[in-house]
Amino acid sequence: MASELRVNTLKDAAGANSVATSVVFNGTAKAWGHIDQTSTGHPTRDSYNISSTSDTGAGSTRITFTSAMVNNDYCTVTTCTAVTTFEDNSCGQPITSSTMDNYNSNGTTQTDHSRASQAVFGDLA
Repeated sequence: MASELRVNTLKDAAGANSVATSVVFNGTAKAWGHIDQTSTGHPTRDSYNISSTSDTGAGSTRITFTSAMVNNDYCTVTTCTAVTTFEDNSCGQPITSSTMDNYNSNGTTQTDHSRASQAVFGDLA
């Protein structure tokens, strides 16, 4: 039998530092992944709510969600590194997947990175 816990506010063990459960739910990443764009197929090193990744060109990875977003108005936060330096990047965002496009340090050429990460914030369908 499944259990259900219904609360409006969470507090720490001392009864202080309260937060509404809506803040916790709405402020939690609905998907995230740490991706190696330099390996075949752009595999994830670790992830949540990502069913697959695929190489869509130099510096570009399509990330497919396990559970889709409700619409394409969600927010993505992306970062990538080239061993020791952070690089510029940008992303597109369809509802059931997200395309992570990463560029070299001057922002002119799409480039694969060994440490590319993306987090997605929004509402699940």
